[in-house]
Amino acid sequence: ASALALPLAAGAVGAVLMLNVLHHLPDVRALFRELERVLVPGGRVAMVEPYASPLSGVVYRLAHHEPFDPAQPGWELSGRGAMTAANDALPWIVFERDRALFEAEFPGLEITRVAPHTAALYALSGGLSYRGLAPGFLFPAIAAVDDLACALPPGRRLASMVTIELAKRSGPATGRTAGGCRT
Repeated sequence: ASALALPLAAGAVGAVLMLNVLHHLPDVRALFRELERVLVPGGRVAMVEPYASPLSGVVYRLAHHEPFDPAQPGWELSGRGAMTAANDALPWIVFERDRALFEAEFPGLEITRVAPHTAALYALSGGLSYRGLAPGFLFPAIAAVDDLACALPPGRRLASMVTIELAKRSGPATGRTAGGCRT
């Protein structure tokens, strides 16, 4: 099914999990309208997406086949077919740079968390090239170093991924939270 036209009844879904999806959608506004429609009040969305940090920008530009353009003026992608276009910076554009615009356009969805994480583990595991760059036995150590790097004050500047959580409001708009590295 298309994330832009879900074959689900209004108010039928309690939770949605998306892994590396948002930055491939040609019309993210259609997705957010669908999420507002299909989620039950209090329903949640969790997304794990690429993150635009100073370090990840360099890595994505040099080592990844998908475009990375944090200066893209809007939220639309030029490709219209499944997986034909992408912008790895799109989640950052929507939920950080244009957060006030998101909140104005989708008042039924509350941003409850934007948590950048994963300095090197994603790239080393093969997330950029489908080829792991480190042997599996090193991953616990790499994950520990990743967690430490993200917990330090410049952690957001080192992150390559982000977890975004949304909740469907059941009433008037409430406060919001952001931050953290890894959960």
